[in-house]
Amino acid sequence: RIVNAHPEFRTAFHDGQLGWWEQMNPCYTIFHQEDQTFSALWSEYSHDFPRFYQNYVGDIERFGDKKGLWAKENIPANTFSVSSIPWVDFTSFHLNLANSDHLLPII
Repeated sequence: RIVNAHPEFRTAFHDGQLGWWEQMNPCYTIFHQEDQTFSALWSEYSHDFPRFYQNYVGDIERFGDKKGLWAKENIPANTFSVSSIPWVDFTSFHLNLANSDHLLPII
């Protein structure tokens, strides 16, 4: 909800022009306990929380056991990354993004 509330978190380049998305969809990691791997899964955002939660639960049920980097194909361009792995300690973090025009938040 916070990302979608602020245009600064939705900025992107469209055909070389700076702009912003009207709405962003979260792409989050799902952990596979049996082999200690994770996959990325995205869900369509809705400002109506019960609807968004229904989208999330449906995606988890349909794609939650799918292995590989992208559990759900066709990730939209208006997607931001969010991940939480609280059991890992680290002192720094760096993403080597091939596209230096990436302006969207990574949380």
